[in-house]
Amino acid sequence: MRPEFLELAYVQKVFKSSPINPTIMVGESHGDHVSRLPEGGVNLAYSERTENEIWQVGDSVLAVQGHPEFNYCILKEMIIDRIHRLGRIDDAKRDELLSKANETNHMLNRNLLTKIILSFMWTE
Repeated sequence: MRPEFLELAYVQKVFKSSPINPTIMVGESHGDHVSRLPEGGVNLAYSERTENEIWQVGDSVLAVQGHPEFNYCILKEMIIDRIHRLGRIDDAKRDELLSKANETNHMLNRNLLTKIILSFMWTE
């Protein structure tokens, strides 16, 4: 996450009730991604998979290239098990990913991103 993201009013509102953690884990399954931001777009966060993970245009567009709605079952059955069946990851990597997906911190981070999105939507 870029430091500017943590300074935004709608993000600060969320962090008043949650500890600040510069890392937010969220499920992603990028096939396509935004490689170039639109005019006026400001990059707020990145990941190992894409430079433009979270970005904003003015006060009306907040884009997240991840899926905060993905819970453990979706991550396991639709993504991790699928890429394992396709031979893209081995058994050890599958077990590692399942363990990470089931961590309490991952669920809290997913909820934190959802709160940030809602805070953006309701900020005047």
